Amino acid sequence: MIFMFVLSLIFIVVLLIFFVHAFNSSSKIESFSDHPFECGISSNFSSRNSFSLPFFFLTLIFLMFDVEIILLFVLIFFNLSAMFVALYLLILLLLLASLFLEWNFGSLMWLKL
Repeated sequence: MIFMFVLSLIFIVVLLIFFVHAFNSSSKIESFSDHPFECGISSNFSSRNSFSLPFFFLTLIFLMFDVEIILLFVLIFFNLSAMFVALYLLILLLLLASLFLEWNFGSLMWLKL
């Protein structure tokens, strides 16, 4: 009996709060209510602005090398056999070769002159 009373009282209070909020919020219409709001900054401009493509490529290259090097740091703390050391050196050689290849293509330059 008491459980049903408390349950119905909670239901009535929730409905009351819902209706008070619904009636109160409809009277406040702001001018920027249809604009996106991201990271605490209200955008008053178009979200279709272009971004720098060289910056995007440089970011992708950084992420690729950063993740691979972080994964290789874990191998330093293990007691590895000669096969794993050879594999570790092969991966480092491939990373250095890809770094020189990106440098040769000019992908590491901010602006190509």
